[in-house]
Amino acid sequence: NTVEMSWQKPSSRIEGFRIQVVSDAGQDFNLNAYATSTSITNLTPDVDYSVSISSYYDSEESLPIFGQLTSKYKMVMWKKCSVSAIADLVFLVDGSWSVGRENFKHIRSFIGSLAGAFDIGEDKTRVAVVQYSTDTRTEFPLTRYTRRGDLLQAINSLPYKGGNTMTGDALDYLIKNIFTEAAGSRKGFPKVAMIITDGKSQDPVEEYARRLRNIGVEIFVLGIKGADEDELREIASTPHAKHVYNVPNFDLIQEVQKSIITEVCSGVDDQLSSLVSGEEITEIASKSMRVTWDASLGEVTGYKLTLIPMVPGMKRQELYMGATQTSINVRDLSPETEYEISLFALKGLTPSEPLTDLAKTQPVKVLTDLLPPSNLQFSEITSRSFRATWAAPAASVLSYLVRYREAEDVTGDYISQAVPGHTTTTVLFYLTPVTTYEVNVYAEYEKGDSFALTGRPRFSPPVSVVLCSTQWCGRNTGSSNTGAGNNHSSPRAIPHHHLQGVCLS
Repeated sequence: NTVEMSWQKPSSRIEGFRIQVVSDAGQDFNLNAYATSTSITNLTPDVDYSVSISSYYDSEESLPIFGQLTSKYKMVMWKKCSVSAIADLVFLVDGSWSVGRENFKHIRSFIGSLAGAFDIGEDKTRVAVVQYSTDTRTEFPLTRYTRRGDLLQAINSLPYKGGNTMTGDALDYLIKNIFTEAAGSRKGFPKVAMIITDGKSQDPVEEYARRLRNIGVEIFVLGIKGADEDELREIASTPHAKHVYNVPNFDLIQEVQKSIITEVCSGVDDQLSSLVSGEEITEIASKSMRVTWDASLGEVTGYKLTLIPMVPGMKRQELYMGATQTSINVRDLSPETEYEISLFALKGLTPSEPLTDLAKTQPVKVLTDLLPPSNLQFSEITSRSFRATWAAPAASVLSYLVRYREAEDVTGDYISQAVPGHTTTTVLFYLTPVTTYEVNVYAEYEKGDSFALTGRPRFSPPVSVVLCSTQWCGRNTGSSNTGAGNNHSSPRAIPHHHLQGVCLS
């Protein structure tokens, strides 16, 4: 029930050392500046302890060295994260039946090691623990503990839940109930989720993990025993070499613990120096949407936003914003169109790695009292394009929306073009030969859009002339020079093209 602990004295002037031992019942004591060892007594067998030691002078205290004292009383000490590493750190813990009560203590020990590597406080790192199985519950939220000792005691007292493995639901729970301002998650601060699981999920995970990453959460995954490697990669952030860890049994968690702590600390530092986070897409309408993001914690000169339609042949947008801007309402989009939206921070002209998401605009808003265009006609028809022309309505039109798709593809996406209000003609491209198309022309007014004027042009196959074969013909000419027993011939080949045949199709 006793362990000897020793350390090296720092070279700077100090008043003493503070040692904290935490389990269900903790110890907290000070030693003088000349001490380099102590005995930790009254320990309980088969209990894991969290131990930290720091030096102090007046009211100042050093960064502690933190480690775990296992049930076999082997001390493993890890250095802390840097003092600047401040984050919202959330543990999502698999509490299903396959883990078992005996193995759950290894998970508690790992959580304590990683959480204890940070400075804990309301204005420092906040920690939450969420346990999931068939359903998901918050063991304690981000706002609960502001002292390391209280936090570590709560971690060592975590109950074991039991149930099935519904990881997808649990990831969705983090999005809706943990990484929100109402739950204590802070705007502009690094967000980290540490997922710990020992088996394959019984529900889909990929979409929920993507949504979690898209709100700026860096996801690390520790798989144990029966965890599915492909599923771990679906959940984790990239690069996977930094964010995915897998061990064959619970006793080997300590083999990767140091690497995980190092990478999580490094990831938080990287997020603090990263340039863009927290992208959110709201106010989605038929031809507009709002993109919002967190103000950069690093130095930036501005932001770049690209919107790329997922349908070929449609207009993409590239927008630039100032360094203090954190929101923009994007207009002139096509209705019912999915866009890939990428947000970059700029240092000079150099873009950062983007935050990328997908969003689809709403259908056209049609008002029955607005006059539509009329007399839709088609001309200049080729195998890949045609011109559409229409008559303007009597009322003043802001612009026209022209949408077209193959007539037989009733569930397919439309290709859209915006046409200025003073123009009543446009050429439509990217067509398939010998195909009937559905073409809709809407008049766009200040308060909405008219009903569509619709037409269906059909393309006939073009006649093409194809060169089937050519032949090279050679003609030799020469001159003879006779002299002293020599007879020289100097041939010269002159190529000619001769058309041998023509194919019509």
